[in-house]
Amino acid sequence: MVAKSGSVSDASRKAVAEWDATYTCGQQPFGPSPFSKLDALLLDFTPDKAVIIDLGSGYGRDALFLAQKVAGCCITAIEPGEQGTLSLKNAAAELPDGLGANITAVCAFAEEYDFAACNNTCDMVLLDSVLAFLEPEAQSKLMPRILACLKEGGNLVILGWPNESDRKWVAKLIEQAGMTDIFIKKNAEEISTSAVFDGEETPMTWHVTVASRRTKTSADH
Repeated sequence: MVAKSGSVSDASRKAVAEWDATYTCGQQPFGPSPFSKLDALLLDFTPDKAVIIDLGSGYGRDALFLAQKVAGCCITAIEPGEQGTLSLKNAAAELPDGLGANITAVCAFAEEYDFAACNNTCDMVLLDSVLAFLEPEAQSKLMPRILACLKEGGNLVILGWPNESDRKWVAKLIEQAGMTDIFIKKNAEEISTSAVFDGEETPMTWHVTVASRRTKTSADH
C-alpha cells in the first residue's frame, strides 16, 4: 500500500532517475547477487519462512538471492524506479521451481510507502545502499516506521557507504528513533567489494549495521 504524501525530495527523484537509466541499459553494476560477506550475513539473520522487506531493491539482486536460499520466505521488494521494478519482476518470473512467487515487487518511494500494515510482522528489513540517498529529515522520519515492522527477534540490516567523519551515524540514527526494545548487533562492520560501471571495475568499501528487536527473554549484548 502506498501513501500519497508528496514527501519525496527532488534529490531522491533525481537519484532514482539516474539508477533507472543504468538499469535500462541492462547494467547490473553490483553484480547478480549480494556482495561477498553480505550474502552469508543475510542468511544468518533470516530463518526459514521469513517475512522480509527489501527496501530499495533495485534490479533485485538481494531479493532474488533470498527467494532461492530461504525456504518458504515471503519478500516485499520496494523499489522507486519503474525500470528497476520491471527488471526484478522479469528476473523473478525466470526463477526455477516457481520461487519467483515468493517475491512481491512494489514500485514506490520509501518516503511514501505505508508500512503500517507490516508492523510487528517482519523477520528482516533490508536497506542495501539506500539510506544515503535520502535527505537527513527523510532518514529520521523513515527509521521508526521501518523499525516498527520488525517482529520480536527481527533484524534491520543496513548496508551503506562509509561516513569517515562519523562511522557510527547509522547506529545513532537507529537509536534516535527512541524505541527501547531495539538494540545494535553490528555497528559499521566493514565489507570490501567492487562494482562495474560502463565496463570498468571500481573497488568499493561498505559498512553494515544490524539492529534487532528484543524478544521478551533476550538481553542486550
